[in-house]
Formats: sequence, structure tokens, C-alpha cells
Amino acid sequence: MTLEDINYIAQTIGVAAILGTFVAVLIQMRQTNRLLRNQAKRAQIDGIKAISEATYQTPGLADMLMRGAGGLDGLAPAERMQIMAFLMMAERTWEALFVQYQDGLIDEELWQAHSRQAQAALNDNPLTPEFWRMRRDFFMPAYRAFRDAQVEGKGGQDTLGYGTKAAPTTTPVRA
Repeated sequence: MTLEDINYIAQTIGVAAILGTFVAVLIQMRQTNRLLRNQAKRAQIDGIKAISEATYQTPGLADMLMRGAGGLDGLAPAERMQIMAFLMMAERTWEALFVQYQDGLIDEELWQAHSRQAQAALNDNPLTPEFWRMRRDFFMPAYRAFRDAQVEGKGGQDTLGYGTKAAPTTTPVRA
């Protein structure tokens, strides 16, 4: 066997090793992507769960939400503070989930289901639109456009082309 033959064999082995490494990296990237998507789904479910749990685990919160249906003026100052903190936590959770959806980490079907739930849950109480008018500037512009559409009863449809695709809900929104 000549040096030239050995060189060809070495090059062939090198190319095979490079291709093998490339395939292994592709498989690993695919697994990582799947893991990240699953983590985002879990975060969405956990975030929604935290909002619900706060409502029934925080003493008096559900009562305040019901009494506040006439507006924040019907609540004591400490109650207004607690309601505003709760609604801020809920909106921040939804904003984070919105970003994950826009980044493609949450699939369309799950986002639509949870988006309809959020619209119904948040907008069924007149405190939410009042809160949103007071605090909307604290949120990202794309999320503001999405929530503005929900608060206005457009179902979070992507009327402005911001890349949101949430399905409309048939739940009426009280202004």
C-alpha cells in the first residue's frame, strides 16, 4: 500500500467522521428543540395554574374580585392594592406566555385554548379592563396590541399583523 492509498483512506475516514458528527449534532439539536418546546408548554400550564390558585388560595381575593365588579372605587385602598398586584401578576404571566408563543415555543392549538380561557377569565370581570387602561403602558407593545384587541372584544385576533393568531372567543366582554 502506497502513501497515496493511505492518504485516501485517511481522508475517507475523516469525511465519514465529520458526517457522523454532523448527524449527531442534528439529532441533539432536534432533541433540545423538543425539550425546550415541552418546557414552554409546562411553563404555560404552570403559569395559568398559578393565576387560578391565587384566586382560590388567597383569603378574600375571590370576594374582592366579585365586590370590585363595580370598579376599583368600591374597594378599600388595601384591597385595591391587592387586586392590582394580582392583576399585574396575571398580565405578566400572560405576557411571558405570549412571548413564548411568538417565539414558536408553544403550539397553535394550546395557545388558542389558553388564550380563549384568559380572555374569558380576565375580561369577565370589569376590573380587568379598568386595570388594563391604567397599566397597559407597562407591557411590551406587541402584547399591548394583543390585549387591547381582547379587552375591546376582538378576541385577540391579529387585526394589526403583530404575529398573534389567537382564536376569537364567543364570550361577551362587558366594558
